[in-house]
Amino acid sequence: MALIYDGESMNMLMLSPIYPFPANTGALVRIANIHEGLCRYHDVTLVCPGRDVYDDFSKNKIIVIPTRRHTWFHKASALFSDKPYHQNLYFEPLMMEKMRTLVAAEKFDLIYAHFIYTLPYLLDVKSIPIIVDQQNVDREYWTRKANSPTASLFMRIFASINTQKTIAFEKKMLKNITGYISVSSEDCQSTKKYAQKKVRHFLVAPNGVDTNHYRPGNYAETPGKLVLGFLGSLDLFINYSAAERLCCRILPLVRSLLPDFAISVLLIGRNPPALIRNLTQKDVSISVTGTVDDVYPYLATVDVLVLPLEEGAGTKLRVLEAMAAGLPIVGSRLAFNGIDGLSDGIHVLYALDDNSFTSQIVELTKNTGKRVDMRQSACKLVQQSYRWDSIVKNLSSDLESLVVNFQEEKNNTRSV
Repeated sequence: MALIYDGESMNMLMLSPIYPFPANTGALVRIANIHEGLCRYHDVTLVCPGRDVYDDFSKNKIIVIPTRRHTWFHKASALFSDKPYHQNLYFEPLMMEKMRTLVAAEKFDLIYAHFIYTLPYLLDVKSIPIIVDQQNVDREYWTRKANSPTASLFMRIFASINTQKTIAFEKKMLKNITGYISVSSEDCQSTKKYAQKKVRHFLVAPNGVDTNHYRPGNYAETPGKLVLGFLGSLDLFINYSAAERLCCRILPLVRSLLPDFAISVLLIGRNPPALIRNLTQKDVSISVTGTVDDVYPYLATVDVLVLPLEEGAGTKLRVLEAMAAGLPIVGSRLAFNGIDGLSDGIHVLYALDDNSFTSQIVELTKNTGKRVDMRQSACKLVQQSYRWDSIVKNLSSDLESLVVNFQEEKNNTRSV
């Protein structure tokens, strides 16, 4: 049953920079679940670029417009544009035309924009509240890359330049934004620091998990056997560098402290680069799944998930999925960034360097009671705070209140 907004469901226009189906990355999982959830409460029209062109009004009003192929030349030109990299990379001229047609033809109560880079499509929109679901704080994402000790000199220089482009772009776009949606209270506070004078509303809608799908397994452990796992898209530098760290630096240390164990590593992630494939050839105990339709069956074969991330931003969906599946996790603080309510030693284990990763993994391997307690605590936290159905229900209510407030302010301005 739909929540009531002025007697009926809201008419909402949603924009995504890419077609979110199948949802095989963290960003796409968020877009797909929020879209599906809000469709249960409101009339939502999703517009996004895609390879196939169609207008589907029979199921949730999805409109896909043709996208340019992102050739190497296109990606290279995005590096040297005066616009932020992602804005230039994902901009589609036909999206601009479609927005003008839709907004002129249909009365929308709210525009929900995934990522700030979809805002250039909406520069002509003046009387409809625009909400930006940012997924991460872009300026912080690029700042971390610029300061990364593991990034190449070229990447650090590029990231530093792109940080300034991103900040300038955000400042330009602020006047068009009615509200921001952040994935955590931490990201929300960071956004308020630079946007509060221009933007009126700041909401938090965390990333979530389908707890009907991701649920604890039986985990029948084999004595003397240990499977360490890594989960993440392996075509991203932050992930394949972390996977390499696990295999080349942490794994040998764990083996030295657990000489009687048969220890293997399972890397769960799409598009592994040559660097990762070479690791599997040098050490047969290391395997990589490549692209899979569902990571859950692979998580069920892992004893400890290890996430030695050194870069990144936003909340890692992989952590929530593993927690929901009852999997013990050892990770850097960055791996757990933005997950409110998470406690070191209760839900997960933090590690600062290779030696602390090793000691935490060894402790979990030897201490059955600790593993059981962590699994139960992690599953409980996910059930309480990170179920997609609850997240989207609360978000829907917040959006309704925001639109009512926007309309009241507009009416008061007219009366004055």
